Amino acid sequence: MKQRVHTTTSALVAAVALLLAVVLPVTPAFACSCALVTTDELADMASFAFIGSEVGRVDTRSGDWQTVLVTFAVDEWLSHSDGPAEFQAFTGQGGGDCGVGPLQGQVAVFAHGAHGDASIDSCGSIQPIGEAVASFQDRAVPEYPVAFDATPDDPGGGSGSYADLVLPVAGAAAALAAVALGVFAIRRRQDSGIE
Repeated sequence: MKQRVHTTTSALVAAVALLLAVVLPVTPAFACSCALVTTDELADMASFAFIGSEVGRVDTRSGDWQTVLVTFAVDEWLSHSDGPAEFQAFTGQGGGDCGVGPLQGQVAVFAHGAHGDASIDSCGSIQPIGEAVASFQDRAVPEYPVAFDATPDDPGGGSGSYADLVLPVAGAAAALAAVALGVFAIRRRQDSGIE
């Protein structure tokens, strides 16, 4: 009987150690994967499009993710009849998180999201100027959606994303599966009489 208690205790300690090893070191993992789409399709998806130049960037946080707030001087609006002379958008740090690195010179920018919480990425947010202009040439363009002097409610925060939950939930699910497997193995050994 003493051997059975020792085996059960050892298995439970191992299961808890595995649980902690899986859940505790949850850190962001990045892998940027972009779909192949045309400039016209990107224009259809863009909330804001303009020609401009990067004039600044500041490291910020969005939930648990490190982000960058990029400021652009806008030379020409493509998606709206008129808009502010400056536009800000969040992006990742670069590399696997699809962030846009520092930009040199004039570029066409396709941003996504609401005013004050717009974002850009390396999956099509920066387009050749000629193609961007052609994509908006025959489109009806609305007025800018908010007053030019409006500011975001949370300039450094952003709204986060589902990715903020994926890793902890996946880690907890893996840990739960490991504990369940451990309990199943212990009971199977007990039922078969193996000590």
